[in-house]
Amino acid sequence: MLHMVVYYREIPIRVSSGLKICPQHWDKSKQQAYTDTRRKDVHPNPSGFNSKLRTMRRRAEALLIDLDNPTTNEVKQALEIAANQDSKEREISIKQHIEDFIEHKSPTVSKGRVNGYNQTFNHLQNFMGPRGQVKEIDGTTLSRFRDYLYTKTKSQHDSNINKHFRIMKVFLKWAVETGRATNTDYQKFKLVPEADKPIIALTFEEVETLEGLDLKDTPYLERVRDVFCFACRTGQRYGDISRINWQQIDLSKSMWYVQQEKGKKPVEVPLSSQALAILKKYEGQPKPLPVITNQKYNDYLKDLGKKAELSRHIYISEYNNQKATETYKPIADLLTTHIARKTFITVSLDLGMRPEVVMAISGHSDHKVFYKRYVAISAKAKQADLQNAWDRKAKPYMVAS
Repeated sequence: MLHMVVYYREIPIRVSSGLKICPQHWDKSKQQAYTDTRRKDVHPNPSGFNSKLRTMRRRAEALLIDLDNPTTNEVKQALEIAANQDSKEREISIKQHIEDFIEHKSPTVSKGRVNGYNQTFNHLQNFMGPRGQVKEIDGTTLSRFRDYLYTKTKSQHDSNINKHFRIMKVFLKWAVETGRATNTDYQKFKLVPEADKPIIALTFEEVETLEGLDLKDTPYLERVRDVFCFACRTGQRYGDISRINWQQIDLSKSMWYVQQEKGKKPVEVPLSSQALAILKKYEGQPKPLPVITNQKYNDYLKDLGKKAELSRHIYISEYNNQKATETYKPIADLLTTHIARKTFITVSLDLGMRPEVVMAISGHSDHKVFYKRYVAISAKAKQADLQNAWDRKAKPYMVAS
């Protein structure tokens, strides 16, 4: 049995927490259950157990702060309430549940994913209000939340709405598993159908156009161009490129050794002569590349695309509450950091690299994700394959006179 102990006026006040844990599962230094899954013997649900402990600690701290020069008995009563041994137990706000969830997920997901969580939960808290409870979220609540997102926020495209609800499903599953909620309506809640997004990638010629630009008069765009083209030549995510350092690079072997933030996967990235040239340009600098914030980077990429006169238009079909809007946009207006990764994969396959080699460099392990989200078959490749297949066997087409 686990006990809560508070020393008050040098007197230990002990209260049973109501929680049980095997001694070998208990991390004495951190005062919680071991969370390292590499250990041979761990608690069957360490995250849920530790969440309950954090809840008790917060309740105890909040109750004790409210006491003014309490007696020993009053301190003990406050601890008993915190340990759920009294009917005066306080409700936990949805904000606290969210903080626990993010604390639980942060060690295993990227910063970008955490940012996505925060965006969804900011909307959820605005929708439910300060007194909202996670246990109140049922199918009706989810439907109302979706209506709120469509009408009260900027997340009005169906794809954005679905992103929020994928996060909600993960959050509610965790809430049920940790005993914070019991309703499982989220399992039956369906995402709205959405159109397939076009896979946007630059062509080899467009990358060379960017690399050949004279940007001496706009040094900020020159730096953005260098980082983007390095990403096009290596296929790594913005987060991994932003963390690049000289210790990861072996110039003698033309290799970059990166521990990918997403999936915590070690990847060996061979460096082409063009990628090496970019790094050598910044030799002597504290970091190999002049990386700026993702938001500024994306803004400047649009300026860079216009400067390079990248005018190829992309067909975009977007759905808002299942109503389609169709437009053609110049690729310069669509440039983002992630397009560099898709460009590397698409151009590498176009140039004849084996898919398994490209996947080894990009860090992909799922073929379905690799082809569905990252491979943009170029118009030139389509035309060449069609002509090779049809034209070589075709008879002259006879036009009737």
